[in-house]
Amino acid sequence: MDEPLLSPIEQYVLDMVRAKRIEKGWSQKELAYQLDVSIGFIGDIENPKYRAKFNLNHINELAKIFECSPKGFLLDDFLLCFLFSPTVETVGENKNKWAII
Repeated sequence: MDEPLLSPIEQYVLDMVRAKRIEKGWSQKELAYQLDVSIGFIGDIENPKYRAKFNLNHINELAKIFECSPKGFLLDDFLLCFLFSPTVETVGENKNKWAII
């Protein structure tokens, strides 16, 4: 089975932005215009076949566009700690990796 192209937190950010876009009734084109990026960029981000993702600057601008806190696009501390934990296995290649538990 192929590994997902996005990490769980990247997927969460994408899902939150998409939900807010749909809630506003905006197309990908309208969001691209608001964010000052190409329509293709938004399409690539929302397409699971591509690795495109929002960066922190995008998240900050998206917060302004949607009139919310940037924290609204990120997992809260409790959920973040629950989802991401150092792997128990600390030998070999896994030594510094994080895993969903």
